[in-house]
Amino acid sequence: MTVYKLSDFRSRLAYAPQSVPLEEVRSILLKGFVNTWRTRFPNNDTSARAILDAIAKRGKELQALSNICVSSYEEDKTLSVGNEMIGQGMAVERVFNSLAYCHGWNTTVAAKIMGVLNPELFVMWDNDIASRYNQTGEQGSAWSGEAYSRFLTRMRHMALHIERSFAETVEFRGHHTAEALTG
Repeated sequence: MTVYKLSDFRSRLAYAPQSVPLEEVRSILLKGFVNTWRTRFPNNDTSARAILDAIAKRGKELQALSNICVSSYEEDKTLSVGNEMIGQGMAVERVFNSLAYCHGWNTTVAAKIMGVLNPELFVMWDNDIASRYNQTGEQGSAWSGEAYSRFLTRMRHMALHIERSFAETVEFRGHHTAEALTG
């Protein structure tokens, strides 16, 4: 069964990470998902604990981002994270960087885990995708939390374009269907 169908596991992982047994992280998240992407991320208790600790450390950011989807994501739009107001982009950067440092520096693993935590917002990301969407001359590393936040902004624009195109297609087809039915 795919990790996306395990809503109880995903919810506990995102909002009560310290309640998730290490064995579940290893078998469901690492073996059953992350390492199916050939990330070679160590599947052991140390790695599982590091992931849970990183998620717990950024629990306030994850909670603040929980109702945001990619089509409503705005890097500079502020949200309340604990006692501070920060941009959505900063919240994404914090979560991304914390997860990327779980075991060295692994941005692919960070993005895959973020996608499990909030699939409506966090779009998949790996070295090939990062290379494709990071334009030469941009500030920051192609594989940083800042770059991932910019990538989400690009994905927002794509999502909005697709939504508009779909709506126009449905409207066009609906108009012509009604016309055909009425003669």
